[in-house]
Amino acid sequence: MENRNTQELLMKDYNTIDECISIADKSNKEQMETLYKEKNNIRSQMIQLETARNESKWKKIEILVGVGTFVITTSIGIWKVVKTFKFDSNGTITSTLGRSILMK
Repeated sequence: MENRNTQELLMKDYNTIDECISIADKSNKEQMETLYKEKNNIRSQMIQLETARNESKWKKIEILVGVGTFVITTSIGIWKVVKTFKFDSNGTITSTLGRSILMK
C-alpha cells in the first residue's frame, strides 16, 4: 500500500515537472537543465520502486515454491513408506521394496 502511494506521488511529481518543462523558458539553459535532472531523478526513483516491488514478488514466489516442494516430497516419501511397509500378523515386511529400504 505504501509503495502504491509513493508511486502515485512520484507520478504526480513527474507530470508536474513535465508541465513545468512545457511552459519553461527554453532559452534559460540552467533552468531547463535543472528541470530535466529532476525529471530523470523522479524516473529513476520510480524504476527503483518498481524493481523493489518485483523483487519482493519473486522472493515470495521462491519461498512458496520451496515450501511446496518440501511438502510434496515429504508427502510422497511418507506415502511410499506407508505403501511399502505391509506388516502381517508377525510384523515382518512383506514387500521387496520395503525390505530394500530397510537394508539401506
